[in-house]
Amino acid sequence: MRAVLIRDLGEKGFVRWLGRYGPPAGRRDDTGIGDDAAVIRLEGGCDLLLACDAVVEGVHFQRELFSPADVGFKAVAVALSDIAAMGGEPLGFTVALGLPEDLEFAWVEGFYAGIEALTAQTGGYLAGGDTVRSPVLFADVAVTGRVEAGRAVRRAGARPGDLVLVTGEVGEAAAGLEAMQAGGGPGVGLAQRRPRPLLREGRLIAAAGATAMVDLSDGLAAGAVELALAGRVEIVLEGKSIPLGPSLRVGGAQGRGGPRGLRRLRLALYGGEDYQLLFTLPGERAAGLVERMRAATGTPLTVIGRVRDGEGAWLAAGGREMSLDEGYDPFRRFEP
Repeated sequence: MRAVLIRDLGEKGFVRWLGRYGPPAGRRDDTGIGDDAAVIRLEGGCDLLLACDAVVEGVHFQRELFSPADVGFKAVAVALSDIAAMGGEPLGFTVALGLPEDLEFAWVEGFYAGIEALTAQTGGYLAGGDTVRSPVLFADVAVTGRVEAGRAVRRAGARPGDLVLVTGEVGEAAAGLEAMQAGGGPGVGLAQRRPRPLLREGRLIAAAGATAMVDLSDGLAAGAVELALAGRVEIVLEGKSIPLGPSLRVGGAQGRGGPRGLRRLRLALYGGEDYQLLFTLPGERAAGLVERMRAATGTPLTVIGRVRDGEGAWLAAGGREMSLDEGYDPFRRFEP
């Protein structure tokens, strides 16, 4: 019998298997594996949020395309995005850094300068970490946050009749990576190199009564599938309503020779690494939140779909509905 490989399970299968190691019977108020961040119930009116993310050279970045400061900025930003997706406020974080022995110290200095640039914008602070000699350069960031007791927004909770909304625009990070790989200049790919964790936006969304939320690390389609499966509902996205990043819009930065037609839509759905927030909200609250969000942060919100009875995620386009899948999986190869 052939041994089971990690790629046979895929990331989602692996996460489901890990569920057996979740909170013990006496800690059922905590949330375990399966959300953007774990929620640990504390005394004193607040819950502790825990999340971690790793970035690995050759998987998440290439040194010839990302500056050291870009890598430091992004490593912490993607971890903080998990706190944003729970409606939380960041606290301290630690960084475990794997360093090849021939790496120049100037690279490490630039890496931490990128972290400093991010935390100056978002809050949170470097509380410690670890270093280790490694054959491959990597950074593993473990971040903590807090949220009012019982107010963390989980992936499970979407209800039939809710609207589906997304912050900002999608597909820009994937388009930016393609432009970087094609030899674009130093100003290309900002959304890919330095994603902004939407911490303030996440708290506003939570306060408005969002029923479910996820950050778009693996793409819009994956986020919709995750919310649908967690809530045991059906989510339908309207293709014409999806806000495309400027590089994907007709006449945008890649208007000539760049992605076209269905290719643009696939990058928006499956490209990933946008770190926008996808969430569900009772319909009567949507208009007010759109206005409050724009006034408070300048971040646009777009209604892109609805929740109905059933299970699964669908894209409505061209007069028909097409099933969405999870797309990117770090243990399998995927081409958007």
